Amino acid sequence: MKTLSCRDLGTNCDFVATGESNEEVINKMMEHATKEHKNDTEEKNMSNDDMKNMMLAKIKES
Repeated sequence: MKTLSCRDLGTNCDFVATGESNEEVINKMMEHATKEHKNDTEEKNMSNDDMKNMMLAKIKES
């Protein structure tokens, strides 16, 4: 099982995305981020590719 939390990405949010693959985790996190953290990502002026690369580097395997 792979996991990625919003806290891993530097936000003060308890959301955790889990999945069997990196792609599944990233898709769940991207969906959450666009709904709940839209202003944060726009403020940081990050592209979707930049966000995905950052997430990929932070995914943990348990």
